Amino acid sequence: MLTDRKFVATIMAILALLCLVQADDAQARRRKMVINSVDMTGVDQNARLRDIYWPRGSGVAYLYSSRPWFGALIDIDGDGIFSDTVVVNQKASEMKPGYIDPADGTLKWAEPWTSLNTDLTVNETDLAGWPGCFMVDGEPDLRGDQDLVVTVQDMTSSTFESAPYKIGIQFMMHIWAFKRDASKDFVFIENTAINRSAYIQDTEAPIQTGPFDWKECYFAQRIDPDVGPNYNDDRSGFMKEKNLGFTFDRNFDDAGMEIGFMGVRLLKTPEVAGQELGLTNWTSIQNASSNYIVPDPTDDNTQYRIISAAPGQVLDPIYDPSKEFQFSGVTGDTRQIIVSGPFDMAPEDEQSMVMGFLFAYGVNDQPKYDTDEDVVGELGNLVETADAVKLFYDLGPAAKGPPAPSLSLIPGDSKVTLEWDEVQMVPANPNIEIVEYKVYRSFNAAGLDPQGNSDYELMGTFEGGSASHYSVVDTAPELINGWPVYYSITVVDALSGELGDLLGAGRQESEPLFSLANKVTPRS
Repeated sequence: MLTDRKFVATIMAILALLCLVQADDAQARRRKMVINSVDMTGVDQNARLRDIYWPRGSGVAYLYSSRPWFGALIDIDGDGIFSDTVVVNQKASEMKPGYIDPADGTLKWAEPWTSLNTDLTVNETDLAGWPGCFMVDGEPDLRGDQDLVVTVQDMTSSTFESAPYKIGIQFMMHIWAFKRDASKDFVFIENTAINRSAYIQDTEAPIQTGPFDWKECYFAQRIDPDVGPNYNDDRSGFMKEKNLGFTFDRNFDDAGMEIGFMGVRLLKTPEVAGQELGLTNWTSIQNASSNYIVPDPTDDNTQYRIISAAPGQVLDPIYDPSKEFQFSGVTGDTRQIIVSGPFDMAPEDEQSMVMGFLFAYGVNDQPKYDTDEDVVGELGNLVETADAVKLFYDLGPAAKGPPAPSLSLIPGDSKVTLEWDEVQMVPANPNIEIVEYKVYRSFNAAGLDPQGNSDYELMGTFEGGSASHYSVVDTAPELINGWPVYYSITVVDALSGELGDLLGAGRQESEPLFSLANKVTPRS
């Protein structure tokens, strides 16, 4: 348990950003995952993942958006019959930022953190603003080397897809990633739903009064991939053994770009009587402007019938748990729907789903795709990555790297003195050895080149464990009095013991992170 506030701040210094959802989508889209190969723009106010490119810097898109769907039957008129269908989170207007605190019923964390992430650093101000709903034992719930959190709800909303009903849902999204090479191609997403129907705030008809139970609930994730520049030639499939949905470009090539798979592995599902339900439905829908068998639903009843696999509902495909592989029946602008249910939720009950979003190329340099069997034969790398997803999820915080130290920058006459303290692993981890520190320098205020790649150059490498305090003087001829310079520091570690056996004992380095806070101007 982390008790020292300075240490928590140090841990968080290696995170590129931590955020609440923003009321302004343009602000939310600046929130990025930046520590590995998965280039994810961030989230918007509907708890949607947005704009994933892979590998970082390639310009190859894989995901337009992905968001949770939650469907339930409720009793609107109080006659004891749960016959009113409500599915939330289809449209952005259904969700509003904020967290309803059950302690006093007030809405909290509904406004943007105006002081947060303006320079991609985490400081004491950010730490003080960390939302209490993402705390464990009074400390931030940090699961990876970078964490991003979002909380939205429908209690204060007034606009809905097809019927003016709400269920009083609190969505909480936690996204995290690790910096290690073995985890460079995936991120984790946990969606949690809480029954907060007691706090519905209606100011116009129909006036709903809570709290009330939710019956026959289904928790789903709608994944809308756009694989490559042409999003109208994608297909989706599912592998039962790995709980792995995947989408691919029909011929693995768009405009001469090398295209791989985007996968979603289901890791945790809602529980009934202490037992996880597991995956209960996988299917696909399509954009109605593309080729389609099942077009995007536009009303709650159709959405609910799709996620619940209702008898008579057209599905593509109808999920068959006896089959190891299944594929969508059409090539087009496709979406995957991954579902678990049914279950009931009383007021203040909560349920969650955890997934890994992962990426890999086909086995062959020129992937085969003429038949479904050909596509299955190309899945080897994706399956290996899916296994790594499960490994890192099971390891949890034990897979995290050491925290990068905080830099102190002292300007001089055409020089800069850089100081930092030796990193201490708290609690100590005998399987992680700090080998060295790498210091990077940039003269670019953006920290990135025009292509969006890091504009830092390696200034020097310094042996770990050689001192409790480091002081290094940069006298490079490029340092000119009056011209600002930016620095970034990373930690290189080596793994041993159980972690080395599981993840490989090679050295691992965090990606240099740009920070306006690490700016200094030499002066005479």
